[in-house]
Amino acid sequence: MRVRSLAVTVSVAALAATGLTLPLAGPASAATALADDFNGDGCRDLAIGSPRTNSVSITYGSASGVDAAAATTLTQDSTGMPGVTEAEDEFGENVTTADVNRDGYADLIVGAPGEKTEGRPSGAVTVVWGGKGGFTSGGRVVASPADTAGRFGEATAWADADGDGYAQLSVVSGDNWWYYGDGGDFDRPFGLAAGFFPEGVRLEGMVAGGFLHRDPDVVVFGERADAAPGPPT
Repeated sequence: MRVRSLAVTVSVAALAATGLTLPLAGPASAATALADDFNGDGCRDLAIGSPRTNSVSITYGSASGVDAAAATTLTQDSTGMPGVTEAEDEFGENVTTADVNRDGYADLIVGAPGEKTEGRPSGAVTVVWGGKGGFTSGGRVVASPADTAGRFGEATAWADADGDGYAQLSVVSGDNWWYYGDGGDFDRPFGLAAGFFPEGVRLEGMVAGGFLHRDPDVVVFGERADAAPGPPT
């Protein structure tokens, strides 16, 4: 079997072609200028996911740099966190930061593609709320859509995917790219139309940015199994 690398760019034009539009968010409140300042002290903080240990390590910044003495570790068993740690969850497979609820503190977005929820395909994303004392306000879980093959949470991004000036959550599952309403509306997932990705694709990640033109783009990448013999390409 030959495994071939795959990269697909999803742009505003692609969203329009599917006939999907996103609901608009209301006006934003005063928000932090730093997308990774979890405790609002004006310094950037560092978050590193470790899916093998189902954890995310946070080291808070200071005027003199990151402060190892001010580090903390989050798991699904941490106080106020939704969910329970299970060996196969892969909590921390990817980490994204953004002020999701626009309260002036950056929040943590954590993918757990191995998470098992009864009646749903595998995978989940947890949004952990930042605050003055760090991560003391709990969070919420975004469960996998019912019509995905699983591995929801392989990758996450918080970016303006539709060019309307508001960022939203994007999530990669094993077979599709999902996006949500502007400003933290997690109740209705939008997926790309069947056939958008090649048959047999296994998606693994994405990068958001303005790569091709002024409109924002999301590059989704992964692998495609091809039965034809030959070396990897």
